[in-house]
Amino acid sequence: MRPPEFVYPGHPVVIGVCIMRKYASLSEAEEKGRHSPAALEDSDIPGAGGCVYTALACINHALDRSIDEAVAVAGSSWASCDDQKERYPARWADGVDGAMALEPEYRRRLAEWGAA
Repeated sequence: MRPPEFVYPGHPVVIGVCIMRKYASLSEAEEKGRHSPAALEDSDIPGAGGCVYTALACINHALDRSIDEAVAVAGSSWASCDDQKERYPARWADGVDGAMALEPEYRRRLAEWGAA
């Protein structure tokens, strides 16, 4: 389900929260669907395909390295997506605001999934 904090094409933190709300683990979210990872084919997970892949990669990053690094990667990815920080600054700012609103939940859920 698309949360009110979602701004298309999708900040990886916001999409990541949607993924972690729906799936019990990263392996379940990455399990092959018909053609792609389950989370990518799931209509409950909002966002452009590349942004869903990025959200999965950020979750992976958190599990392999650290939550802080994953949040930083997510922010960099959002800024560079469609070069929106420069070309669409209002959309970029709205996405940052949405991600900041969900960041505590993102961090909590990542910790529950085993991230440090």
